[in-house]
Parts: sequence; structure tokens; C-alpha cells
Amino acid sequence: MTLSFEAATKAAVYASVLAMIGTATAYWLVVPWAARDEAWKGRADADRALARGGLIASLTAAGALMLRAWAHTAATFGFADALAGASLTAVAIESRWGRSWQLQLACAIACSGGFAYVWASNGRRSAWLLASGAGVGLTIALTLTGHAAGVPRRMAIHVGHLLGGGAWLGTLASLAAIRPRVSATLRASLFRAFSRVALTGAAALAATGIVAGWLYVGSFSNLTTTSYGQVLLIKLALVAGAAGCGFANWRSLQSGRPEPGRVVALELMLAVAIVLTTAVLTETEHP
Repeated sequence: MTLSFEAATKAAVYASVLAMIGTATAYWLVVPWAARDEAWKGRADADRALARGGLIASLTAAGALMLRAWAHTAATFGFADALAGASLTAVAIESRWGRSWQLQLACAIACSGGFAYVWASNGRRSAWLLASGAGVGLTIALTLTGHAAGVPRRMAIHVGHLLGGGAWLGTLASLAAIRPRVSATLRASLFRAFSRVALTGAAALAATGIVAGWLYVGSFSNLTTTSYGQVLLIKLALVAGAAGCGFANWRSLQSGRPEPGRVVALELMLAVAIVLTTAVLTETEHP
């Protein structure tokens, strides 16, 4: 399995989108459930920390998309001509791929504006609606390029896969990022509330992944005899490892620990590996 520059830029886009989905999920689902805890105090601190993370993720997505346009141009015309105005125009402006890319970039910029508005307005719900809506729009727009492009059923599966991964691993990353910015009491409430969100997200990720795998692989023999199937097997092993870490974190919370331990770091490292493998998978021709 090799990671090309184009796949690397795509991985950066996916990682930032998952973080954006996770930030929105934390705001709309995890924080309200955590707020039911009698010990909960200081929601404004959690909201502001989440808004900061969302802004960073959305700006990263916009930057990664611009790099992706250059990488796609290099793959088409070669690195020597990748920065030529005519080459960039042909790929990013005039091509069908470019029109889809423009929509993706517009959604990323709108999401950045939404999170900036959240930050400036001290967490106004209308600002969160704008940022979250733009994030969902970007998730849908991402399916306009790649294996799913032009096939509504596949596009819907890919959207569900991204949303499920964002609700699970993206939300975990968001909560881990705001850990130093909130009190121990808030962290405990947030991670307890996250458990049910993680289960739902993981279930959606698994269900859509199984359906997509069957659509693209076609048979069990293709799992071991094709490059696409072999990369998919690596991804499945990484997802299984992350799920095992998630279960260990859940058990630690059930046993009375206020928040998960060091296994969270391993789960997040596996999440990064999953994103990288997914990027390679999308650049690999399926059977």
C-alpha cells in the first residue's frame, strides 16, 4: 500500500471533514446530553472550545482542498506543469471534476465562515446551524468526485459512511482536543454522554461500510486477489482495532472512571491510519 501525494491531500480533507462533523455532533448531541448531569457547569467553556476546533478543522479542509486541486493537476499534467495557470484552469475551473471541487471548496469556506460567526457571536445557535449545514453540504459534495460520483445510491452510502465516522471518531477527536480547556467535571460528563453517540456512529460506519464493500468488491475472492480488496482488508482490521479500543473506553467508564484513559490515544492513532487507508482505497481501482 503506497500513499501518493494526491491520496495524502485527500486524507487531509477527510480528516478535517470528520473533525468538523465531530464538532457539530458534540455541540448538538453530546453537550445537551452532558448538560443533564447534575454536576454540569460551564457549558459556555465547552461550546467555545468546540467552536475553536471547528474553525481550525474547516480552515484545514479549505487549505487541503486547494492542495488537492494542485495534486490533481500534477497527476494530470505532471509536476512540472502543475503550477501553470493554463493547467490549473483546465483542471480546477473547466473540467467536470473542477466544478465538483469548486462546490466542495465553497462549502468549506462557508463552514469556516460559520465557525468564525460562532466564535464572534459567543455560540449563537443560528451560527452553529450555518456551520453545521455547510459541513453536511461539504460531506455530500465530496461524493461528487471519486468512486461514487454520478451514482446516487453510492453517493448516499458514502455520505452515511462519512457521517457515521464523524459521529464516532470525529467526535472523539473533538472531545480529546478540548480536554485541556474544560474542567475535569465537564470532561467526565462529556465522555459519559459520548458513549451512546459513539455506538450509533460506529454502527452507521459499519453498516454503510459493509454495503459499500460488497458493491465495490463483488465477491469474497476479490478481497484477497485484488489490490482494492487487500487495502480494504487493512482498513477493516484498523476499524476492528479502533472498535476494540472504543469498547475498552466504554468499559472503563462503566467501571466508574471519570473519563477514558490512555487507550483514547491509541484509538485516535488508529483513526488516523483508517483515514490514510481510506484515501489510498479511493485512489485504487475497484474490481
